[in-house]
Amino acid sequence: MPSLTDLAYENEYFDQAHFIKDFKEFTGLTPKEFYGDHLKMSLIFDGKK
Repeated sequence: MPSLTDLAYENEYFDQAHFIKDFKEFTGLTPKEFYGDHLKMSLIFDGKK
């Protein structure tokens, strides 16, 4: 499972903070708030459940 930092760099963000800022603008929540303790970003990108 990729970390938020890995995802930020892979998607051409300068750092994790900018990725989180954009994520919150898009969803209204931080990634931690959105996913809770089950932060599994790879599920979104792989299309798996």
